[in-house]
Amino acid sequence: MSENDDLKNRSAVQGRIEQRLEDERLGFGAPMTRRDFVGSTVLGTGAVLLGMAAPAAMRSASAQTPGLSMTGLGPEWTGPGGIGDYAHANGNTAEVVNAAHAGIRNQDQDKFLAGATDTGETFDVIVVGGGVSGLAAMYSYHKERPHAKILNLENHPIFGGESRRNEFEIDGVRLYGPQGPQEFQTMNTPEDMFPLNAELGFPNVFQWTEPTGLATKNLRMATNIYESSDDSTADVGYFYGSKGWVKNPSSNGFKDAPISASLKRDLMYLQSVDKLPYRPEGDLSKWLDSMSYLDLLTKYFKVSPEVAPYIDGLLATGMIGLGADMASAYLAVANDLPGARAYSGECDAWKILGLKYPFYSTPNLIGVSAPGGNAVVARTLVQRMIPSVFSGTTWTDIWLAPIHWDALDRPNQPARIRVNSTVVAVAHDGPPQSAKGVVVWYVNGGTLYKARAKAVIMATSQQVNRHVCRDVPADYREAMSTFHHAPALVVNVGVRHWRFMDRLGITGARWFSDFGWHTGLHKNIQVDGKDIMPCDPNKPAVMETYVTFPIRGMPFPQQATAARMKMFSLSYADIEKAIRRQFNEMFASAGFDAKRDIGAIIANRHGHAMPVMGPGFYFGKDGKPAPKEILKNRFGRIAFCHSELMGEQVWSTAAISGQRAARQMLDVL
Repeated sequence: MSENDDLKNRSAVQGRIEQRLEDERLGFGAPMTRRDFVGSTVLGTGAVLLGMAAPAAMRSASAQTPGLSMTGLGPEWTGPGGIGDYAHANGNTAEVVNAAHAGIRNQDQDKFLAGATDTGETFDVIVVGGGVSGLAAMYSYHKERPHAKILNLENHPIFGGESRRNEFEIDGVRLYGPQGPQEFQTMNTPEDMFPLNAELGFPNVFQWTEPTGLATKNLRMATNIYESSDDSTADVGYFYGSKGWVKNPSSNGFKDAPISASLKRDLMYLQSVDKLPYRPEGDLSKWLDSMSYLDLLTKYFKVSPEVAPYIDGLLATGMIGLGADMASAYLAVANDLPGARAYSGECDAWKILGLKYPFYSTPNLIGVSAPGGNAVVARTLVQRMIPSVFSGTTWTDIWLAPIHWDALDRPNQPARIRVNSTVVAVAHDGPPQSAKGVVVWYVNGGTLYKARAKAVIMATSQQVNRHVCRDVPADYREAMSTFHHAPALVVNVGVRHWRFMDRLGITGARWFSDFGWHTGLHKNIQVDGKDIMPCDPNKPAVMETYVTFPIRGMPFPQQATAARMKMFSLSYADIEKAIRRQFNEMFASAGFDAKRDIGAIIANRHGHAMPVMGPGFYFGKDGKPAPKEILKNRFGRIAFCHSELMGEQVWSTAAISGQRAARQMLDVL
């Protein structure tokens, strides 16, 4: 062995030793919670292979489909899922990803369609997709025709789509965290913005679990996770790596932030500007939709592109999955984002949110985060159709009671939900213009089945529909192909206490490097007057951490695909280690120790989490109508609904889209 080889070997050994020491220091690989996390560190073989293939695949990737089979992932890629009814449904699990990519994207089942097992069932309506849009469509149809036979086919082990939750237990305390959406908006007055809120029994006025045991006096805590990143509503720390923390920087013009004076001026200008920098002649809405949000800020507000990292996190988490360079400026105006809010009073962009009134005229509008997020919305919709699925009718019953699984798909009940059912093909039973029904093929338990319905509602996003809907005409298929989706990773970190946050005097934390961009705490609403989770720095809590994957500078739609590949290439072990490292780096100075203080980590991946609503999404391009408008029209006996057809992915727009599809089917049948 040469001297150089010897030095290389010694260096490699030293590197492995240092890695093991870091793993030990972070508690990586140690059992976490007593009941649901045991030996979480395993090598993600499928993810490793995927990660190795990703760079080469991306060179030839087009739109949604890189040149990989995207199957063969194992449970180690998924990681632990917690306890309770959602234990095997943390995001898109390996089983769901493998089944969807094989059956839908790769169309592996096509050669078997003719020999599919016929269930012998004929329904009035089959709804494909058990997210909020599909459940709202099903509920709306059932409300008008309570004796009609409706089947919902959902590919995950539990209904809810992205509106599901994680449950886990730390030191005897039951905790709930959202897998995705976790805010529903309402008016803190007798009149509500969304009629469905009252119809489902959601109150207008809420009581929150107030914090106790605080060392920091008057510590401000938001009532939802999104506002916990906003230092106008909560105490937020910005972490600048080796330069440390800056608390509530916008309150003093970013005076203490280690950034340039010009960036400080730009950030404060965007926060307070209320005068239009430019007003075009003609249609303002179409003008806004002709450019990205970042272009609006840099070309018309004349600020530096350096503002993007301060904006991208919230935009990517709650709206499009990517950053300001990918978002239509019209979307930014609709959501009252910095700078763009100056145009809010000039156009009705707020209507895409399904609001009755714009943000700027609704001082009583509040965002509510429930324990476990918007899982309560999905559970309530199901309970209204299938009362026996939960024991009882109070919010506590619907919220906390275990699901009676046998109640979901009983043959003699009008509304039924069939989980673990991946729909692979949908087509009219004959020529679409004259057919009296639709055939649906789906895989459940490894067997390919087919069932029939008088009509079908596709409550799925367009990356599914363009593969599954076999007889739609060219204009529908072309419209579907224009939709592109970005990923999101929601990591619920269960900590044994949050004294470190209390010591820092913050309830939210933001950072600008490495893994993620924000984590925080918020008040949870009480359920039937009772606290569901504690709000005390000396007791366990969930720190919800949203990880997005913008790749600024990469063009659309390649950026969406590259971002998704980036997420899929991570093993659960990669995610766990990144979280432990990030938390330790930020909070160790306040007494935090990842090995001692982290009790649980659940990763929820959503590969096609959000549509990327870029320039032209709302009003079309080159004189052509926006593709979403084409898809709002039913084709024969097939209707389409999804929040992406509203141009905003929140529970209210999902529900509104579902209600519209239900009305279309009521007109047909």
